[in-house]
Amino acid sequence: MWGGLGEEVWGIVEFALSDMYCLARDCAGDKIARKFVAPALELIMLDKALEGKLDRREALLWFGEMYATAIAGDGTVERGLVELTVGGELGGGAALLRLATLRSLNQLLSKDLRFGVRTYVKEGRYYDIAAYGGDAARLKRLLAVSAPSAGGGYLSDKFEGFVGEVRVEVRFGGMRLTPKGHVAADLTISEGGVEVKYNVYLRRDAIVLEFISTDRNRAELAARLLRHAGVSAEVKRVGERDEWRVREALAKGWVDAGKAERWLDKLDKLEGGLTLREG
Repeated sequence: MWGGLGEEVWGIVEFALSDMYCLARDCAGDKIARKFVAPALELIMLDKALEGKLDRREALLWFGEMYATAIAGDGTVERGLVELTVGGELGGGAALLRLATLRSLNQLLSKDLRFGVRTYVKEGRYYDIAAYGGDAARLKRLLAVSAPSAGGGYLSDKFEGFVGEVRVEVRFGGMRLTPKGHVAADLTISEGGVEVKYNVYLRRDAIVLEFISTDRNRAELAARLLRHAGVSAEVKRVGERDEWRVREALAKGWVDAGKAERWLDKLDKLEGGLTLREG
């Protein structure tokens, strides 16, 4: 049930969540309580994802946002380094929880995204949890997608410098004819284990990418992935409805002129009633 983690870890989780009043008021103070509650909730979320009770991609996205928030306040992001400083209160329990969350996270990630960390004891019983080199690069791939943002940029400038280092994967497929007679396809962009699927509409003078969601955070993520792939994109509300749209008329660099012409040629044939074999 507990994903292979020791009873000591889950004992701290249960204490942090069942005795929050003690942590916040009597034992340690509100500032310390927050350092325990966040990783405790992360562990429960990741455990549910490992058991198949929570969507894996959603768990990765939410964990990345929570971990990035912690780093924005008490960490460092540099070239070849991602570091989080954790206080040593209550016997280093918060540091133990953070290490346990990273262990569970790695169980959810594909092999090419898993990373290792090193832990150092500093003065004042503080702990540093750090990823270096290739490990840092793999952790950054998740943070680049999930770090909190607003208005097209990150809420913390700690994350701005490494966006160019991440690798975005793009997959194209599912070409089809829409009910209105237009050619459409699916375009999936993934990064750090998180992926977003866009609709692609092939028109005579443009290739239009579109993503629509009632969840603004999801729409912000869709726009951020496009920007990482080199395409300018913005999130806009659709009228007065609780619906958000990301739209871009040119996917530069993904489709060469020759391929676009072949697509448009297929469009002409489809409009003329010719059935094309899949692929």
